[in-house]
Amino acid sequence: MNRELGAEIEPIFQQSRQTYGSPRVKAELKLKGINCSRKRIAKLMWVMGLVSCYRRKKRKVISYTPLFLGKLSL
Repeated sequence: MNRELGAEIEPIFQQSRQTYGSPRVKAELKLKGINCSRKRIAKLMWVMGLVSCYRRKKRKVISYTPLFLGKLSL
């Protein structure tokens, strides 16, 4: 069963350009009619060496200009 599931996981992971983690892979498998736990998928991905790359969160940069600082009343 694990080998069959691994054979289903790898193409999904490769088609996602190696960005899908276990929750997204689980969702794709559910669409195909395959039901299994997210933890099982995560374990199989770890055993097969499939690690997704993840994005950094965007941070809002606040720049203080001299004009803005002059308007502050301290």
